[in-house]
Amino acid sequence: MQAVGRRFWLTWNLVILSVICDAVGIFIIKLALNDQGAVPVGDWRAAGGYYWALLIQPRVLLGGAMFLAAPFCFAAALTRMDISVAYPVQVGLVFACLLLLSVGFLGESLGLSKILGLCLVAGSLFFLCGGQGA
Repeated sequence: MQAVGRRFWLTWNLVILSVICDAVGIFIIKLALNDQGAVPVGDWRAAGGYYWALLIQPRVLLGGAMFLAAPFCFAAALTRMDISVAYPVQVGLVFACLLLLSVGFLGESLGLSKILGLCLVAGSLFFLCGGQGA
């Protein structure tokens, strides 16, 4: 019975790790984009310089590495659980994490539609995962 419990926690921990890597990686890149300003359009050299200046920032490299690590953690979880459960959970949790991070640290608004959307996502995940083991 202990092996089943360990397998269950390992699987869900891999999903959670993929969520953390994905959400934090995206958030770090968004912080850098906010500091850098809007992408220049109309001049490909200016756009190239913009992206080069963005890509050489250590925090963007960290965010990119986290973002790239997420699918590997998720793939490891997929070897142990149904994709019809794992993917909606991962997407829903990334949405929830990014919503909280953006409201808490970027000053984005939290309107009724976002709250209702978060409740719908949470409710759908509750029904989707009801009685699911790894």
